[in-house]
Amino acid sequence: MVGMDSASLSLAVQSAVVDGYDDHPFWLAAARRFRALLQDPAPLHLDDAATLLGCFVQAGWAETPDVDNQQQQHASAEADPLPSPSPSPSPPRVLTDREALEAAVAADVRRLSLAELCGERISGEMDRMTAMHIAMFTSAFSLSGHASAPLYAALATRMRDKIRLSSATPESIAIFICAYERLTAKGLCGVSMELLDVCLKIVKDHVGAFSAGDLSNVLACVGRMHLRDHTLTPVLFQRASQTFLEPKEDGTGAQFVCSLSASQMVALLTAFARTQCPNEMLFKAAAELLKDGRFLTQLTPGDITDAVYAYAKFHLQHPVLFDLLCVEARKKLHQFTMPQISQLLISLARSGATSPVLTDRVATLISRTLHRTDSTIGEAFKDTTAVEVLNLAMAMARFLVRSPQTFKVLSIVLQSPSPHTAHDSSVIEDLLGSDHGVSVPEVSPSAAAATDEQPPAEGRPSRGSRLKALGVIDIVNVYHAWAKVHLNDQPLFQKASIELGAALSCGRVTPALGIKYLSACSKLAYRDHDLQTAVIELIKTHGVDKLTVVELLKCATAVDRLGVSFPELEAHVSKVLPNEVRLREPVHWRGYSAFTKIKRGPLPRKRKWGW
Repeated sequence: MVGMDSASLSLAVQSAVVDGYDDHPFWLAAARRFRALLQDPAPLHLDDAATLLGCFVQAGWAETPDVDNQQQQHASAEADPLPSPSPSPSPPRVLTDREALEAAVAADVRRLSLAELCGERISGEMDRMTAMHIAMFTSAFSLSGHASAPLYAALATRMRDKIRLSSATPESIAIFICAYERLTAKGLCGVSMELLDVCLKIVKDHVGAFSAGDLSNVLACVGRMHLRDHTLTPVLFQRASQTFLEPKEDGTGAQFVCSLSASQMVALLTAFARTQCPNEMLFKAAAELLKDGRFLTQLTPGDITDAVYAYAKFHLQHPVLFDLLCVEARKKLHQFTMPQISQLLISLARSGATSPVLTDRVATLISRTLHRTDSTIGEAFKDTTAVEVLNLAMAMARFLVRSPQTFKVLSIVLQSPSPHTAHDSSVIEDLLGSDHGVSVPEVSPSAAAATDEQPPAEGRPSRGSRLKALGVIDIVNVYHAWAKVHLNDQPLFQKASIELGAALSCGRVTPALGIKYLSACSKLAYRDHDLQTAVIELIKTHGVDKLTVVELLKCATAVDRLGVSFPELEAHVSKVLPNEVRLREPVHWRGYSAFTKIKRGPLPRKRKWGW
């Protein structure tokens, strides 16, 4: 490869990427040749350079600095594993001018990665770039993760000017928008609303010029960038839906006029859901396609999760589609991550669909982490946030999965330290106790440094247990979820009470949340005198006359079960609802006790005639 030009090298590298050729010497030689081309003062062939950078990014060689040194160190370590005695110093050899120049160039090349070298080289080639060049380089840099804010700002400015001068093709605009979304998602550059306005306006005005795949990718990027409140978003999605659909010949509805892959179809539906642009005709046509077995087998776990989320967002009822997606999820359950399982179940719960087989298998999968030595709780939930764990518990409670082992695991995870702070793995061992015999490995630095999609509540740093990362509503939902399945978890409730008490002292608890908390505690006969008295004082300060009828009855029932004195509430209920009769049920403070049901006699029509 020493004498290869950029065109020949580009063809060779593209063939290696397509064929999946991962031979280390080949990629090492190709990387050296590409470095040499980038260091050559001759004009750079931008098409070949952009293609080469994209191929090296895909192969994982764009951010590998000093490959020559690494290769030499690896070879020397294998050849001589034992430390050798230091040799006697030899007199330094005087280098020739050519050798000194080659050594300086080699040291400079090894100092930078391919992405850094390419970024420095194209900084002086901006005037020669077309819109496609800018889009391809931006896409390669966004995939490599190379951090260079000035370079990305310059590329964004050039692309904005190209679009304003009408010298950008629809394909280049679509590639650039997707690359820009990846850069902003990784935090490598800031969001420029001026640039987004220009891009969205050109896409809105020329929707028909974009291919189906490019338009689907653009809409998916708009959804992931949370541009729901942008003024151009509703019009853009409305015009795009008209491009995708055409009326059926029999006039019974609409069908897709273009062919999309299963992933593109799901990404399109997810974009409509995230931007809250409902289109029942589009979702109905997509449901007809997704029911096809050819589409279902192509869906990844992420696609299945996103599809259920999109339909649940608008409360669209497609029972057959939900059943087929649940069957496909059961087949690929071993490929799902815990965040994906959490999102899938909470979406099913919100849509009203049920799948007892799927929920039972998920419960079994979670329960096995208590007893398996090869898959511990820390490993299974290391990338799961506090909100995702709570959503999983809420979904299990909604489906009435009364599995003590499952909720035991979820309780342990909620009490364990957050995954994005360094912590000691012995915390989970203390929560498990000595009767399970589960060994918990240390958390890897990458997992400890992982970022959470949900920010900590009220800007508080997420230190300690995951409960500290939850908001007030989520803390109350912890009690609510465990109350629905009648499981009294004292250690979890004690830690949750600390967080709820801190929120109550800061004035972030509303009377409605307080009533929900009292109701959950009364179902479990959980007694926390100080906190419950403070909640009652909050309701009293707010005014019992401002409560609705449902809140009045719920609060009165909870107070009766807990045995707490609340004379103002009793007087107001007797005044507003004088004919309301409530059964005062006994309270047992040693755990949960099932309340005695009223034994009724046979109905009149069931009684036998007697003369």
